[in-house]
Amino acid sequence: KIMSPNCHRVLVLLLFVGHFLQSSISLLVPSHFPHSSCPWLHKIKNPGVVKSNYPKSLPESAMNRDVRNGDRSLPRFRSCNPTIVHFDNAGDSPMPPTPVLSTVISHLELEASLGGYLAAEEMAEDLRSVYTSIRDLIGAQEVNEIALMEGATVAWTRAFYSIAECTEDTAVGPGDVMICSEMEYAANLVAMREVASRRGASVITCPSTPCGTVDIKAFQSLLYSLDSRIIIVCMTHVPTNCGAVNDLEGIGKAIEKCNIERREQRSGKEIMFIVDACQSVGQRCVSVDELRCHVLTATGRKYLRGPRGTGFLYVRKRLADRLVPSHVDHFGAPVVKEIVPGNLCASSPEDVAYKYRDGARRFEFWERSVSNVLGLGAAVDHFMEVGVHFVERRCKELALTLSRNLKDHLGDRVSIYYDPENGIGDYCGIMTFSVGDFDAHEVKAYLLQEGGFTTSVVPETSTPLYSSRTGCGDLVRVSLSYFNTDDEIKAMCFLLKEMVES
Repeated sequence: KIMSPNCHRVLVLLLFVGHFLQSSISLLVPSHFPHSSCPWLHKIKNPGVVKSNYPKSLPESAMNRDVRNGDRSLPRFRSCNPTIVHFDNAGDSPMPPTPVLSTVISHLELEASLGGYLAAEEMAEDLRSVYTSIRDLIGAQEVNEIALMEGATVAWTRAFYSIAECTEDTAVGPGDVMICSEMEYAANLVAMREVASRRGASVITCPSTPCGTVDIKAFQSLLYSLDSRIIIVCMTHVPTNCGAVNDLEGIGKAIEKCNIERREQRSGKEIMFIVDACQSVGQRCVSVDELRCHVLTATGRKYLRGPRGTGFLYVRKRLADRLVPSHVDHFGAPVVKEIVPGNLCASSPEDVAYKYRDGARRFEFWERSVSNVLGLGAAVDHFMEVGVHFVERRCKELALTLSRNLKDHLGDRVSIYYDPENGIGDYCGIMTFSVGDFDAHEVKAYLLQEGGFTTSVVPETSTPLYSSRTGCGDLVRVSLSYFNTDDEIKAMCFLLKEMVES
């Protein structure tokens, strides 16, 4: 039958809407992707084939054997976006939808309903438990050894400037020496150089092994050749530019031994050992007791999978109670004697007395994002639930898989820095490499555009000492976590092969 004009208009409208939806889906999902290498992404492009965008469970692997929470399906561990493959877990690992994201959103909704102050009061017990969770995560002795910060760099600099400049019995002076590793973060190096230039001290790099990690024997020689001039040792556990893991347990033992001898001989100050663990916490077991460190800092947004803008600071209690913070407000140093009532106009600031909080919380400020703090606590609890030792083992398994697939697909066109297959030392889930003559930023953009892979570029300026010694430029960094799969790794390497052959 001939359609009426109204029916014809409705049909045209339906066809237009269908075409629009199809185009929108095509924009959301990369069109040139080796779906045969990554079946779950094939299902996203062909939603009619199956009901779910994810496989029902992982193949028989460490995750199936070890996760003990009853839900071993992939969606539990992933982010909300199935079109993105997160290979930048050392940069900004995605928050698990449950419980981290839901915790943050729930508190924001509570703040919208009650207001920020009342909402925080409602969650007071949960806020206190965040400190307990972090204490257990790193094996600290007391909750008072933990302070919550806006990130790892904020935590590190608060502690460093307090030790190096603001506290008399730990501060560096003319002729004193601070030691760092070749792989130290640029942010930490800048702070050390700034203090050294202001106070007449010097910064010395500890010699490295051929693969770039700290040479323990050379470090021990430094400790005794420089006698009592060494005041502070700053070391990064896992650097930003490769998957190396520094033997900080060995460094900590050497420092502890030297400090005991100094006390017995009454010669020189105690050496302060500051550890930057922002890339190791969340992917491997980290214990402040085993490290024997005075200070440890970490962030929430990396392998812990917490909200951005979170981090924490650990300070050994005996040290924390004698440190003078470089920055302080009325939370870190509460007022204990108010200005005399009735004499406000005539009173001077000297009439106000304050006292630093016990322990590490003297480094905290009054203002903070309560929702993010709760999210950090949820992330720590989630990580502990998945299993610290399982995560460490799984990250190493994936690193080996990546190394083999890069070499299988690219051959001599790929250069891997600190290749775990070479047996050069301890390693983790981070790998950096270069691909032929391709610029690292070009490789990163290609992987994201063509396959939905999020990677990062490590600029040579991020670890200037190491880059200067090795001559390596900007590197592509892939950082794998426990929820990544072998299929995803194979798919990415297939894409890289297509790129170099096109």
